[in-house]
Amino acid sequence: MKKTLLILMIFNCFAVLGQQAIPTEMLFNPRVNKFSISGIGGGNMHEFSSSSSSASAQIATDFAIKLKDTDEKYRTLVTSFKYNPTSHTKFFVGDTIDMKRIAFIDNQYQIYFGAKYYALHNSDNEDNEARWINSVFFDGSLSTYTIENSLYNNKGFYNFNLLGGIQGGYTTNTDFGIIAVILSLQGNYINIYDLTTNDRAFDELLSTDYNELARNYYGFGGKFTFQINDFAIYLELRRYYSDNNIVINDFSNRAIFSIGGVATGTIFRSKRED
Repeated sequence: MKKTLLILMIFNCFAVLGQQAIPTEMLFNPRVNKFSISGIGGGNMHEFSSSSSSASAQIATDFAIKLKDTDEKYRTLVTSFKYNPTSHTKFFVGDTIDMKRIAFIDNQYQIYFGAKYYALHNSDNEDNEARWINSVFFDGSLSTYTIENSLYNNKGFYNFNLLGGIQGGYTTNTDFGIIAVILSLQGNYINIYDLTTNDRAFDELLSTDYNELARNYYGFGGKFTFQINDFAIYLELRRYYSDNNIVINDFSNRAIFSIGGVATGTIFRSKRED
């Protein structure tokens, strides 16, 4: 198991923004806005509604790597790293956790890595102020959950969350700023890794009859994002399956959704001239 954990950690470290929002100036013109350091705040309805919420500010770095350009298309690889120094969700005996909070990771992670390969197609707009977006993305995050005073001496678990898919969208520069509308089709893999051997903290927090729940979950769905300048709101819908036959109510027995938002404030930005 230690070897599995090491492989997953290495895999996440090299799986360098997936579908999370990046600064709109970088999205609209990656040839000028090549690197940024930002402060980020936000989350989704499941994170904010939790009594043990750890939603907090994050530090993000985004780097636009130029690939191949033509007169009508920009091709760019954007890599992102985010760190949430205060994210460590702690539960106490008798607490429960909503599985949707483990599935939809928008703020409550400790480390996040992502990569997005995308192409910008110039529209027929004479001022070249509108562009179509096509992209492929992949990201990974690590979150830690612990439980205090467990009746069964459980300690906690890690949540390794991997997400990948494709995106299509439209971005334009208006009098109000840069606006982007993006639709994503996505696949999600969740691995629950126990902090200690035979630890059942995950089962204790989720199951009243203490069944042995699955440790691997697979989800498929879509996401709609509306972004104006450095503020984004989004709606996600997914359907999950597990690698055993135990059903988690309001999670793997039906489609689930999430609504959230995120705001970005740029601390440092590096530009180049066209």
